[in-house]
Amino acid sequence: MARYFESELEHKVAEDLKRKGIAVVRKAATIGRKNIDMIGYTINNEGKLEPQVIVEVKRFLSMDAQRQLMDYAEVCATPFALLATPEKYIWFETKTFLQIDEPQFTNERTFVDNDEEIEKLLWGLFDLLRGNFSISEEIEILLYSLLIRAYLHEQNAMGKWSEISTSEEYHNLLVKAFEYFKIDEGYERKQIPENIVQSIVWNLNVLPPIHPIYSRISLNILEKKRDIGLYVTPSSVRNLFACLVKSLNLTNVRALDMSAGYGAITFEIMRECDISSLTAYEIDRRASSYLKIISVISGYSNLTVYSEDVLQANEELKNDSYGLVLVDPPLLKIQGDTDSYKMFHVTQKGTRKRIDASELFIEKAINSVEAGGYVVALVPEGVLFSKPSQITREFIKEKMIIEAIISLPPHSLKPYSAVKVSLLVMRKKLEENEKAKELFLAKPDSIEQFEEVVEGFKTWRTGGKI
Repeated sequence: MARYFESELEHKVAEDLKRKGIAVVRKAATIGRKNIDMIGYTINNEGKLEPQVIVEVKRFLSMDAQRQLMDYAEVCATPFALLATPEKYIWFETKTFLQIDEPQFTNERTFVDNDEEIEKLLWGLFDLLRGNFSISEEIEILLYSLLIRAYLHEQNAMGKWSEISTSEEYHNLLVKAFEYFKIDEGYERKQIPENIVQSIVWNLNVLPPIHPIYSRISLNILEKKRDIGLYVTPSSVRNLFACLVKSLNLTNVRALDMSAGYGAITFEIMRECDISSLTAYEIDRRASSYLKIISVISGYSNLTVYSEDVLQANEELKNDSYGLVLVDPPLLKIQGDTDSYKMFHVTQKGTRKRIDASELFIEKAINSVEAGGYVVALVPEGVLFSKPSQITREFIKEKMIIEAIISLPPHSLKPYSAVKVSLLVMRKKLEENEKAKELFLAKPDSIEQFEEVVEGFKTWRTGGKI
């Protein structure tokens, strides 16, 4: 992966290669057992990186250095090789290993358009920043940099990206991007060293300004860098959510995510399902800010984010107005007797002093979904079986048809939580006296069985035997 070029000579070589048309320079590449100083790539007509030149950077010329370069050329199979010293560059054509004049390189595409390559380049940015910033700062720099590129794209001014050379220029563009996209959460300005600013520009220059893969990569990074302090729904659970929703065969549906976080389930649903628009609520302002940024850089213009508590009364959230409601609530108890929650039926007008937050979310979801629409909810199993939650179960029975209860393995939410949870798939009744005919039940022993559960649910919904 691309790393910050620590030596001045290596930095100069990389810069010169860029001027000659090389799109990406990766340092300290390992091919087999060979440790190569640099490999330069161009972008082919499929949007993939194609290796063009291997580079060895030496303080002095020597026959040993040239023989080493020849060995590397056999392994890498690039058409060109470069031996670089402070005094001169020596270029070779690798088939014959004869010296040649300096070549020029051309790219058949402006941006890399291969998911794997894009992910490598973004993880390479973390290699670049490592040791200079905290993990949360690294994540912010990644998201902010992509936001600047999305802003320049909107302004038809992508050329200005390569002109950024100072922290001040970077900051000024970021302020404009925040204002343009209405990212209302403020940020703490960071002084980024000039050499790192320039390397950020280099590393991201070949990435498309907007791409749907950014949402998945961003969430994977947030999941792996989990010590930043906020919960991210594990990828196995969010994939299960999406597959179950997809199996409902909803078309052109208006959706609501009641506790979106960074968008773990939000984006999975938007990628996999036919969603006309999705409204997302997230009370944590930093998480909602990240969610907005990720939606912008991923190109989800049909996503609206509110940095509010979805449980509070608000004008935007109307009853009976969504075809799909997603519930992935905070797994905690709250005071049910406060003025904020006395209006909820399941608090018994505030007489239940301690109540599971998921019960409030379920009531709000049921009220928000339209007749015939679906609620897909992750709930602690206590809600399904405990005596205090009986009122919530009766409310569900009155308003909804439960189609599926999937009891997830105990470790499904680790390392974030050890709470045992179940996934409910519920449809709002079309008529008050409508009764459920059958119920799909599943209790997978491991996350590896989630795919089998989804297939079983699909078969059950079409009347097949399971």
